Amino acid sequence: MKNNIKKELLTSQQLADLLGVNLRLVYEHVKNETLPFYRIGGVVRFNPSEVLDAMKVNPSINAKTETNGSSK
Repeated sequence: MKNNIKKELLTSQQLADLLGVNLRLVYEHVKNETLPFYRIGGVVRFNPSEVLDAMKVNPSINAKTETNGSSK
């Protein structure tokens, strides 16, 4: 089970690539705790389905991502 969880988690760079946004925007969301993330051994990881769900529920995250994503 742990292997399945590990495979599903993304790095900050992988999430930025998936969303088509700048890596700094992902870091900003971590700092502001506006996206769900896990801190594992001092590193940040994201469950992509949780992030996408959060973006659906919170339009301000989605709008900010879309706005900043265009300047990548």
